[in-house]
Amino acid sequence: MAKILAMMGTDTEVGKTYVSCLLIRALDKAGIRVAAFKPLESGCPVIDGGMLPEDGLALGQAAGGRQALDEINVYRFQEPVAPGIAAVMEGVTIDWARINQRLLNLTQQYDLVVLEGAGGLLVPLGGGETWLSWLPTISAEVGVILVGRNRLGTINHTLLSLEALDRRGLHVIGVYLNSLNQEVRSSEDLDAAFIEDIGNKPILDIIRHHQTSLTIPPVLQDWLNPATGG
Repeated sequence: MAKILAMMGTDTEVGKTYVSCLLIRALDKAGIRVAAFKPLESGCPVIDGGMLPEDGLALGQAAGGRQALDEINVYRFQEPVAPGIAAVMEGVTIDWARINQRLLNLTQQYDLVVLEGAGGLLVPLGGGETWLSWLPTISAEVGVILVGRNRLGTINHTLLSLEALDRRGLHVIGVYLNSLNQEVRSSEDLDAAFIEDIGNKPILDIIRHHQTSLTIPPVLQDWLNPATGG
């Protein structure tokens, strides 16, 4: 059964999809058969009478275009709010057994499933679930990569998110700080060092604005292939 790499964010609009696509392309280039999975997506535009999950589409393209869009995305909503709120507004009941089965199918067909969240760790997802309540129930090995903004305030948001993940017993591989504009912040290296020191998790990289590729971090490589790590 494939491992699951959960790409989670400290908040909404931190660039989870952008960073996830960079990482998926790097993994695919390394010869790893990667499946993309974004089970819940809101804020989907309506095109030709149907809702288009743009994040799910981008993830699938990064993974080589091997998957049908319905394999990547289970529920899609038009309202640009948390998935659980959108579900209530649009009269949809989230069936978690359906999501779990879709995920299980992917773990049986691919080497790795990259699962991208929506919003932050505690956004309502429907059926009383949040990412923090659902991820520990997955019947496969889960590693978490946290994506935060490379901007003022990221220390607090990132450390709170890391503490919440630790309390749920989730294995955190590391943190990406994503630059949302071209500015290079004078304090970013100090921010990263403080997060590593207090959060006790590595900063995998500071992603630059319009960066087009990245290298698979050694700590992630070790998690993927523990027999060769060290």
